[in-house]
Amino acid sequence: MWADDPQTVVNEMTRVTKPTGKILASLKPYYGGKSHWPDNQKVDPLFAGEAIRKKGGDPHIGRKLRSLFITAGLDTIIGIGNNRIWSCEEDKQYYLHSRDFYIKILKDADLTEKEIDQWEYEFLKSLDEGIQLNFFPQFYAIGTKTKL
Repeated sequence: MWADDPQTVVNEMTRVTKPTGKILASLKPYYGGKSHWPDNQKVDPLFAGEAIRKKGGDPHIGRKLRSLFITAGLDTIIGIGNNRIWSCEEDKQYYLHSRDFYIKILKDADLTEKEIDQWEYEFLKSLDEGIQLNFFPQFYAIGTKTKL
């Protein structure tokens, strides 16, 4: 997600791997595939990858893993490693633990204090009501270097 040239990274991993050796890459979480409800049109894009993109990352790299591995000449298997959706209580505990991180992203995106307070109120309310849903898939790729 943070590599300037992911293909070069995978190519180098392939180069230094012994024939029949395996290479594994995973992305956790895959922000480009984030599913969230209830939605917030102003905030959701930030947490679905916009904040990562602004810092130089590629929030959609997970869906590119197959292409990167095949292009490097690897026999490739891809999959999704995370199919669990947190309970609202787990989601709330994580949010409260990471609240400063979330607020910083919103401030960096130039949301006003009022907008941030309104979003947080609605977000916590949806968790308390048990209707919040956040899901981040985790893509992985396993590549096998074929014999030379």
